[in-house]
Amino acid sequence: MARWRSLFLALVLALSAWPALASRNYQDMWWLPSESGWGLMVLHQGDVISAVMFHYRADGKPAWYLLSNAPRGTEEFFTGTLYEVTGPPLFGLFNPAAVLPRNVGSMTLHFTGSNEATVSYTIDGATAMRPIQRISYASLGVDGIYFGSQVAVFRCDNSPEIGSYVFPAEFDIVAGAIRDTRVTTTILGGAGVFCDWTDSTFTQAGSMIHGEGLIACRDGNSAPVSFGSFEVEQLRIVDHAVSINYRTTLQYPTAGISCTERGLLSGTRLVRPD
Repeated sequence: MARWRSLFLALVLALSAWPALASRNYQDMWWLPSESGWGLMVLHQGDVISAVMFHYRADGKPAWYLLSNAPRGTEEFFTGTLYEVTGPPLFGLFNPAAVLPRNVGSMTLHFTGSNEATVSYTIDGATAMRPIQRISYASLGVDGIYFGSQVAVFRCDNSPEIGSYVFPAEFDIVAGAIRDTRVTTTILGGAGVFCDWTDSTFTQAGSMIHGEGLIACRDGNSAPVSFGSFEVEQLRIVDHAVSINYRTTLQYPTAGISCTERGLLSGTRLVRPD
């Protein structure tokens, strides 16, 4: 018991307030699968979204509409002015003066999950609403062994304080899912903590992977450390590097406490350097 009390005392970093939960990042290609041929390219920076919708006019000809700098409202609503832009052709000299935006109405994007949203728009007085989801057209290929770090903030039962930690970490991704993590920390005598991410379901949606399941951790002597549930909000891969935004709710039986944690696993894939 004293050992775990010392662990949490060493980890706890008092902050003035619990940080607000950031929205998910919605940057991707989105569409309605039953209505192929139109969709949206969503660009997400901070709490602002811009989007390009490629669609059709009443005569069946293609048209492009731009949602410019829509701020985030409550409950993941993003609303802004919708423009139609005309300009010079692709070939020949480019004339910036020929780029003419026209205010045609408005658009609202309402994201209700990592892969679910509704787009509502008004164009020249006509309104429409459609459910949309991310476009998945190729496997992300995230499997491998990664070396990096685990960073998190947490709050435990009966404690007004918030703790944080940064640990070196090694983790495996098999069939697109986290299967094992190994964290080294001198707080536990250098023996390390080993966590199994099990009974999990991971799904690719566009350029990210979402998953959830159970997690159980043990020390170097195979003694139980913690157990609970996890949610991977976003797993993204860029070249040889991966970043995993996750949440956990863990029980620590030895200390008799429960903690909620929000963190990041990130690392570089173990491959032969070019």
